[in-house]
Amino acid sequence: TVRGSVKLWMDKFPLEAERTSFIIKSWLEADGDIEMIREHVIQWLKKYPEEIETHFVLKSWLDAGGSKELVEDYVKRWLDKYGDRLEVSFVITAWLGAEGDLHLMEPYMLQWLQKYPEEKEVEFVIVAWLKAGGSRETIKTYFKRWIEKYPEKQETEFALVTWLKTGGPRETIE
Repeated sequence: TVRGSVKLWMDKFPLEAERTSFIIKSWLEADGDIEMIREHVIQWLKKYPEEIETHFVLKSWLDAGGSKELVEDYVKRWLDKYGDRLEVSFVITAWLGAEGDLHLMEPYMLQWLQKYPEEKEVEFVIVAWLKAGGSRETIKTYFKRWIEKYPEKQETEFALVTWLKTGGPRETIE
């Protein structure tokens, strides 16, 4: 079975940096059993807490419903090192989507938004922030700037709908 093969591979090559991160990511994205891979995730994060590939493991773990508490220190450590990278949006959105602590993520999110205010990925960060119950006031400037840059893009719909559904004033987008 695929499950058996993944388990055998992970047992034989548990700490191969990039290769193992992609096995973990793929397994979790395919709705694989979290508990089967939990120890491998922990061991991998302990060995590679600051590798760029770590964001794949963190995002996949959080998206799959893995424990936030288990990875929180690794999330902070990774964001402290790579906070100025475009890939940060993946970790922010995964953390917020997993109902992680807004106060923990807010400074990282604001740093990222200041650096990448007009990237297409801003939409995902803003939507995740609003859906997680984050303050509209915190992201209002970035939201407005983003919709002004992409007024006719299909993706703008999701940001607009989320803004309005979470009680954002229409005046902001008129």
